Amino acid sequence: MTDLKNNKLIAEFIGMQDTTVGWFDAEGVLTQHIYNVTGGNCHDKLHFHLSWDWLIPCLAEAFEEMGGQEKYSLNHEKILDGLMELNLDKTHSSLVEFIKENNN
Repeated sequence: MTDLKNNKLIAEFIGMQDTTVGWFDAEGVLTQHIYNVTGGNCHDKLHFHLSWDWLIPCLAEAFEEMGGQEKYSLNHEKILDGLMELNLDKTHSSLVEFIKENNN
């Protein structure tokens, strides 16, 4: 359940819309590769916790949101640590914490 809740948080952060047919990537944040694999830009399941292909475009959005040094946070450092360790779980959870902090 936690992955579903966290993935929903990430989807909303990048501008995806929860529709009756699935999660619609209205902003076109995910890559063409994902659209090719899943058959379009509407997804019945979110795979941010399972795939770098899903998570990396979201990290790009987060880094853009972080802006300059004034928005630097401990969660930013944790995201970078997860990336440097090539640890998907750590990177995913750090992104979730950044989004929660950003939403407050």
